[in-house]
Amino acid sequence: MSRRCILVVDDEQAILDLAANTLEKYDYQVITAGSGEEGLDMLIRHPVDLIISDQRMGGISGIEFLKIVKKEYPNIITIMLTGFAETETAMRAVNEAGIYKFIVKPWNIADFRNTVERALDLHHLISEKDALMKKLALQKKILQKIQKEYPDITRLKETSAVD
Repeated sequence: MSRRCILVVDDEQAILDLAANTLEKYDYQVITAGSGEEGLDMLIRHPVDLIISDQRMGGISGIEFLKIVKKEYPNIITIMLTGFAETETAMRAVNEAGIYKFIVKPWNIADFRNTVERALDLHHLISEKDALMKKLALQKKILQKIQKEYPDITRLKETSAVD
């Protein structure tokens, strides 16, 4: 499996550096963006498995950024960072942007890593499910084509039971 790619979006360089250094120790590919707008630009250029975004940033907010991500890239798992534990914001992030997890800064490194691992596991399962669904759809088309070409193939033949 190739290295998992994580996009970290925050307007504080210290947070970007801390997150990138932490994640790179575990062999993840990390790209960073200083704003939601820059994050959207990065998504156009890089396939991403996970996004970790701050809530309060200049320009578009973290929730607005992640709402766009959810619409345009529905299979990307998202985590929101915030320096403020606000219940209303957390609920909006979950309900409107479909985030996977909400992490309050400063975070515990072990908890942060475990959350990232679980999020990437979820991304893998979703990708695997999508691949299987595509394979199933293709097999269904093939079966329908065979049934059309050979209509008798699916008919039950009446047989008489011998007593």
